[in-house]
Amino acid sequence: MMAERVVAKGGSGYLVFSLGRDNYAIEVEKVKEVIKAVGLTPLPRVRDIVAGVLLHRGVIIPILDLSKLFGVEDEVETGFNWYIVVKYYREFVGLGVAEIVRVAPASDYRRKEGKKGPFAVRGVIAPPYPEAIVLDWDGVLNLAPEGLVS
Repeated sequence: MMAERVVAKGGSGYLVFSLGRDNYAIEVEKVKEVIKAVGLTPLPRVRDIVAGVLLHRGVIIPILDLSKLFGVEDEVETGFNWYIVVKYYREFVGLGVAEIVRVAPASDYRRKEGKKGPFAVRGVIAPPYPEAIVLDWDGVLNLAPEGLVS
């Protein structure tokens, strides 16, 4: 898959993925790996944004349901097809997504003017390809200030 090759090579640009009716993007530099979805192990007493954990190459990776974090779970079909593994402090976190749309070159990025919104938006990936909202990954988990454990 193209996304896996670009991530593996340490390329630059934005990994675009779908969540409900919208496309989102994060910097390729923040992505460690893209994994085909497999079954998750559920955990007791965690917030509903944690879909479960995945044991991958000897590392336990919590998988987050971004649709619940963003409050768009009614727009999203259940189930993930891909996990995007990103660095979060000294750990790794997986983002459960339906589809990897493409890897957009850095030249497609347009900075968002004005204040950052509550969804940690940095800018957009401009057409002619499907437009995507570029997330400020360092701010995304601030939407869950109570942490991941309930």
